[in-house]
Amino acid sequence: MLWKKQVRAGCALALVAALAACGGGDEGQNGGTTMPDGRPTPAPTPVPTPAPSVAARKVLLVELDGLTYPQLKDGIAQGRLPNLATLRARPAYSGGVNGTLTQQPTLDAPGWATLLTGSWANRHQVRSDAPGQAMQADSVFKLLKDGRSAKTAGVTGSPALAQLLAREQNAGRLDSLTDCAGVDSCVADGASARIRDGYDLVYAQFHSPADAAASSGFQQGYRNVLGNLDAAVGRLQAAVAQRTAANPGEDWLIVVTAAHGLAKTGSSDGLPVLDNALTFIALNRDGNALLGSDDAAPDSFDALYARASLADITPTVLAFAGAQPGLAGHAIDGAPLLADPAVAQLRSKAGSDHASVQLSWRSFSDASRSIEIWRDGRKLQTLPGDATAYTDSSVAQATSGLYRFNYTVVANGIPVSLLAQLDYVKPVVLERSLTNGLLYFYGFDGGITDARNGSVLQNWATGVDSGSLVADAFGAKALRVDGTIADAGGSTGYKLAQNGADFAGLPQFTIGFWLRTDCVMGTGNGAAIVSNKNYDSGSNPGIALGMFTGCEVRFNIGSGGVRDEIGGSRFSANQWVYLALSVDAANRKMSAYLFDPVIGEQKTENKAIANTDISKLKGLGVLGLNEDGTGQYYKRNCGTPSCATPRGRMEFNDFAVWSRVLTLTELRSIYASNRSLTTLNP
Repeated sequence: MLWKKQVRAGCALALVAALAACGGGDEGQNGGTTMPDGRPTPAPTPVPTPAPSVAARKVLLVELDGLTYPQLKDGIAQGRLPNLATLRARPAYSGGVNGTLTQQPTLDAPGWATLLTGSWANRHQVRSDAPGQAMQADSVFKLLKDGRSAKTAGVTGSPALAQLLAREQNAGRLDSLTDCAGVDSCVADGASARIRDGYDLVYAQFHSPADAAASSGFQQGYRNVLGNLDAAVGRLQAAVAQRTAANPGEDWLIVVTAAHGLAKTGSSDGLPVLDNALTFIALNRDGNALLGSDDAAPDSFDALYARASLADITPTVLAFAGAQPGLAGHAIDGAPLLADPAVAQLRSKAGSDHASVQLSWRSFSDASRSIEIWRDGRKLQTLPGDATAYTDSSVAQATSGLYRFNYTVVANGIPVSLLAQLDYVKPVVLERSLTNGLLYFYGFDGGITDARNGSVLQNWATGVDSGSLVADAFGAKALRVDGTIADAGGSTGYKLAQNGADFAGLPQFTIGFWLRTDCVMGTGNGAAIVSNKNYDSGSNPGIALGMFTGCEVRFNIGSGGVRDEIGGSRFSANQWVYLALSVDAANRKMSAYLFDPVIGEQKTENKAIANTDISKLKGLGVLGLNEDGTGQYYKRNCGTPSCATPRGRMEFNDFAVWSRVLTLTELRSIYASNRSLTTLNP
């Protein structure tokens, strides 16, 4: 073999050098040489072979359009593809990730653009096989030119690819371009010549397997084409070996791939299905954990997306050649397959507030190292190496609209980028005045403590806790009050007991809170959402917000025998809505508000309090949550603690009472800001 010949030649040269250094001294009894004093001549110190310099690293990139991964594995197993069998082939994916901004058709031109830019169609903008398109992302040819003034060549079997690359040649990024118009021998000859000429990157594209598969499927004719193609790959491998023999300091990386898979019939329909998305990457050396250690074909998209992708080839070439772009301008979606693994499966989605971007990824690092988050060339944050998510809440813009942000996540010194999109909604700011007159406030993020220390919240039921903390709409906690949990006496829900004077005796007050419920009432008589009265009758003294059939809310005040009420507002089941009741006792007016994400804003303002004796609004002096002021509402209306009709569950958040009437502007800011009052440090 060639390498054995090189070793023998090296040994012979070393021996000649050793003899010359000794001046041809006398041979010892064992055939060695001796010093003039008779001592044996010391053996020469071995000189380590230096690693190839960056300038001596070269790449052969071979694209075999139409060679599917299953057909590659089968051909290798059957011994029909001996040259391809010398490479380490692993499954990979094309077409981007379905359902994300990176998704692109599994067609030739989008695949070529991804292979040659390391990005998906949301960057390179080649979205079909239509002629006349241009890659909008920097190509591997340009980046190699910028990074080390590399000499690059392209030899194409497809005229459509030659047209796509003509722009690269005209711009001076591609030094040599040969259009072989479908003739495989021309591709092999042209690429071999460029290898012998010492080009730094030689890109050879064969298209005949795709043509054969489209014509007759994966039949004998297709297998014959693959055999010829394997021989062509062998010619290119031989050209690399000859070049290396003549230039021992060079190190050649060989990469073989296909732009996409094919349907089971052999057609190229571009659909986002597993067969079309499955391709392969084959190297002449071992890859890292991104490429994987096994060659099993993934049987699902989740398994496929855990592998390398077509976008990883350009960064692999650049890293090998020492021509990585800087962080400030990094815009490559893939990651190198030879260095320490970077992050993988980098994804983005808009935050629920439409004013933030949530990033997630799979990390190959540990906490002792670090991960950097960059956006549009600016470093945002440094995280522990085992972090797998980051929320960017610093994307404030002057106006609402569609914006794009280039994020780069750097792990183990290796950057991976993602072009994120956000339909930005300029946040509504919480009115600072909302802390004015705030008597009681429960954010529930740290439990059920009143941040204003004006009240105490606890279970009605003795020895039974009907509450639990659940996720809210702000990424923190809310209080779920479960009407199905009661003590032996039937008491359920929570009660709010006040430490000082009763708020309901003030000249003005407002009760406001977020609510989410399934609208299961548990009784044929409705359900108490919040009440300080015996809600056996709406006319009883006190205040009640009640829920009735069809998710209707009635805002009620009464004084015994008479009442005033605002009804007819409805809300969406299982959605966070905001409710508020304001009473201006001094001016005998009441206002009710309901903000719903589906139905919208509903309000009745300044309705005259015509019947109720204002002095009796204190009711029983205790507020019930998912109960009335007795803790017995469900018992009275169900008859037993277990209650044959399912009782309701209600979730409360940011429960607050103010000693004044809130303005509509303040209430709208609570709902529209989608921020908890805890951000105002109440």
